[in-house]
Amino acid sequence: MQKEDYILREIQKIGIMLQMLIKKLVVTQEKLPSQYYSGLNDVREQLDDIGFSLDTFLQLEPNRIESYLVQFEGISGPNIEMLGDLMKEMGTGSEPYIEKSCLDKALALYELCNEKDKTYSFERENKINEIKTLLS
Repeated sequence: MQKEDYILREIQKIGIMLQMLIKKLVVTQEKLPSQYYSGLNDVREQLDDIGFSLDTFLQLEPNRIESYLVQFEGISGPNIEMLGDLMKEMGTGSEPYIEKSCLDKALALYELCNEKDKTYSFERENKINEIKTLLS
């Protein structure tokens, strides 16, 4: 019982952290574009704090994403979709060398959510279509 409670708390903590990072990037990109890149560095550092290497993640092949995410107890279910949202935000406002990679990872994360989630999400499908449009 205690282990289940611990895992649930970790999932919630990571979810809160991902929401905070997404909000920070969106606000910075809209209001302070010059500070957006320092915001990206903050995101990278915060992810490093939980052991999640953004550089490693961006270099993964799409078929290896799930096995990489399994290493982190708090990244599952809705948190995968939030990680996709974070990658999407990073891909739409970042430098060209990282843009495509972030969008590719966001697309792969959303598709992974579609595979794992038992319910259909119109919002997620809209995100997938938007990314496919950006990538083409």
